[in-house]
Amino acid sequence: MLEARNLFKTYEDAPLLEGVSFSVASGETVCLLGPSGSGKSTLLRIIAGLESPESGQVLWEGEDLASTPPHLRDFGLVFQDYALFPHLTVAENVAFGLKMRDLPKEETASRLTESLSMVDLDGFEGRRVTDLSGGEQQRVALARALAPRPRLLMFDEPLGALDRTLKDAVLEQLRLILHTTRVPAIYVTHDQEEAFALADRILLLHEGRIVQAGTPAEIWRAPASAWVARFLGMGNVVQGTAISRDGRALFQTEFGDVSVHCADRFKPGDKMPLLFRSGSSSPYGKNADDQDGVLVRARVEDVVFDRERFKVELQGGLFAYLDDAPKVGDEISVAFQVECLDHD
Repeated sequence: MLEARNLFKTYEDAPLLEGVSFSVASGETVCLLGPSGSGKSTLLRIIAGLESPESGQVLWEGEDLASTPPHLRDFGLVFQDYALFPHLTVAENVAFGLKMRDLPKEETASRLTESLSMVDLDGFEGRRVTDLSGGEQQRVALARALAPRPRLLMFDEPLGALDRTLKDAVLEQLRLILHTTRVPAIYVTHDQEEAFALADRILLLHEGRIVQAGTPAEIWRAPASAWVARFLGMGNVVQGTAISRDGRALFQTEFGDVSVHCADRFKPGDKMPLLFRSGSSSPYGKNADDQDGVLVRARVEDVVFDRERFKVELQGGLFAYLDDAPKVGDEISVAFQVECLDHD
């Protein structure tokens, strides 16, 4: 359906997008995930027609949209700041785009009722948007985007202004709406939890390039580089020096020698980033020799509760997520699964 081909863009003579290409299939939700300055919002604005690329194309079902103005692309946009009209009621805000299309009154009324029902705002038609909470205002913005029945929905950090409770509630509702309506969507965010909860497919952007693409499960199982592992907080990225390569690779690290199943892409003496994912605070057991892992014994320097687990900082800079909280100052043994990573 939507296809971006080899998009380039610079800002103040510095590259902002460098050959970005991707597609969005029918009914698919694609999340553009990356830190500030990675080019996410610029990419969205180019697709919306609000900015032009210096080279490359945006196509819809094979048709180049370069000459199609934003209001004729039939794409719905939802922003972080809601972009509602404060002097209008909820109904007037939601119906604004419908009136621009000069639809019959009956059709306008039907779509208004339908879109407000989707976001659980039945009965809010006469309310002023300035009297609503942040979560309610964002749902009005979503209803306004849904009412014209766009062929693509685009979201630019839509939940950034909401607190945790409201964000979780709106995110759950948005996921349900997208799955129910099957409207293809592009969702821009720097929040990893949002992306992993919502996306069918995630595109990780770093310095204007897509550095990894895949389902949430695929990305979490196999990060493409040290940068991806650090950005997603998957674990500890530790420098290893290759010692030997014979079926399994042996690396020397500051936490001991580690044997890992690793692609044949290095030679002895090479420096390689390794991902230490925390497993448990007990040894592996009988099959330890078959595990890509290492058991580290170290003193506990800090313990922070992180929802259902405890983030434990260890002497030497490692951290682990454990089900039970040790005491600061205790010496504990933590098993880490180890994976080879590509360099940034």
